[in-house]
Formats: sequence, structure tokens, C-alpha cells
Amino acid sequence: MIDDAQTVRFRRGPLPVMAPPRFETPPGPWGPPPAGLGGPGMPAPIVLPPLSTRPRWPWVLGAVAAVVVVLGLLGSVLAPSTTVSGTVTFYASNSLSLGSSCTGLGLYSDLRPGQSVVVYDDTGSQVGQGTLGSGTVVSSSGSGSYGYSGYGDACLFDYSVSGVAASDSYRVVVGQRNGVVFTSSQAEGHADISVGR
Repeated sequence: MIDDAQTVRFRRGPLPVMAPPRFETPPGPWGPPPAGLGGPGMPAPIVLPPLSTRPRWPWVLGAVAAVVVVLGLLGSVLAPSTTVSGTVTFYASNSLSLGSSCTGLGLYSDLRPGQSVVVYDDTGSQVGQGTLGSGTVVSSSGSGSYGYSGYGDACLFDYSVSGVAASDSYRVVVGQRNGVVFTSSQAEGHADISVGR
């Protein structure tokens, strides 16, 4: 038996349509959305603050530095250059077999393979650097020293410094010795230095 107070009654027919709930979005710190956007039940559009503008001067400085570097490289490539080359010869008091290797001793100890050769232009600026090649025994007379065929009394080194900026004259310094001045016409292949005579 069902008590009247607990009777469940059912209603026939379609259920009533209920309106969807309305969601109100509080305005953000940048203000409410513009008219026509959003609406009941729609969230407010997200409006981002403007991007901060950074100063452009670092880019300008970088571009200027790049142009300066490129112009400097072009100037060094396009500038006329030459090769300063020749020989360094020192004379000994004893005789050695012609064509054998040699190196300086005592007063000539700075004349050895690998010794620095520095080239300066007519303003005194360094414009190139190289080294002495291997030393070879030669004869100062051309037919053997002291009349003995097959022997020599001098030690000869070759050197060559390329990429030297053009100049009217050059001063070539070998080791710690005083420099020798050559004209531009002597510089390539005829800048020969004699030590000890």
C-alpha cells in the first residue's frame, strides 16, 4: 500500500525548456571587450598588452661595425703588394764542403734556419715578416775557398716575405742585427745581405 504523501506523480507531455545559465566574466585589467564581441554566455576576448619596443641602436652599431670590417678586408686584398726576397750570407774563417748545411756560431749564432726576418716600409711601419731558410755552404770566390776546389767559406740563407705593402723602399732586419735598406726595385729577389764583410 502506498501512502498518499509519498505518491510520485508523473506529468505527461514534453518537459519545459530551460534557458542556459548566463556566465558573467568580470572585465580584465585592460577593460571590457569592445561592443559587438562576446555576449551573454561568451567569455570576453583576450586582449594582450602591446609589445615593448626595444631600442634599435645596438643593431645600427652592429651593422656599422660589419661594414667597417668588410671595407678593411677589401682594402687589404685590393692594396698593391710585393714580395721582398733575397739572401743572407755570412763569411767564416774555416772551409767547409760546398753544398753542405751550415748554421751560425758565436758572433753569428743568430743566423740560423728559422730566424725571423722583419720588413719595414719607408715610414718605419712593419709590413711583413718571414724566416730564414736552411743554410748552405758556398764559396765567396766562386771556385772554392783559398784555392781548394770543393770547399766554401761562406754560409748562405734564402728568405722570402710575401704580401708586403707597396713602398718606395724597405728596411730588412734579420734577428737582432741592424736593418739594411733596399729600393723597391731591389726588393723582389735582390735584397741580399752580407754579414762579416
